[in-house]
Amino acid sequence: MDFAYSQRERMLQDRVCEFIEAQVAGLWVGGGAGLPLPYRHGFGQAWVARGKARPAAADRGRGGEEVTVRTLYTIVNEGAKILEEGIAQRASDIDIVWVYGYGWPRHTGGPMFWADAVGLANIVAGLREFEHRLGDGFSISNLLLERAAVGGRFNS
Repeated sequence: MDFAYSQRERMLQDRVCEFIEAQVAGLWVGGGAGLPLPYRHGFGQAWVARGKARPAAADRGRGGEEVTVRTLYTIVNEGAKILEEGIAQRASDIDIVWVYGYGWPRHTGGPMFWADAVGLANIVAGLREFEHRLGDGFSISNLLLERAAVGGRFNS
């Protein structure tokens, strides 16, 4: 997955890191007046003000579909590669890791189960549509392509 950041994304990343550092430093202890301590002491207001004062990078106009493709569909693609390489025996093994290890929402069953519900052909179509934005090293899993071509699923 390509983790290259635009200028705007780097600025947001910096702000999130500052926020986390404030938490680690013990500033985020919540309490009183319904607001966490950093907001009561102006941390939040200063954080927002700094963000507004910086020059905005050009908005690429990312829509919800691109966000879904670049996050969820690529997770499914990587899961298919893991199956191809024999690292996991079953798609459900990947689902268990994501649900219990990474906090994937249980009600969706995991990324591979979710992909079956969405349709592997839809996953492949979305990946192909945005493939030019997914980086030079991106490739669609052969297993995903094969199963999508025959209307197959990961979980039988």
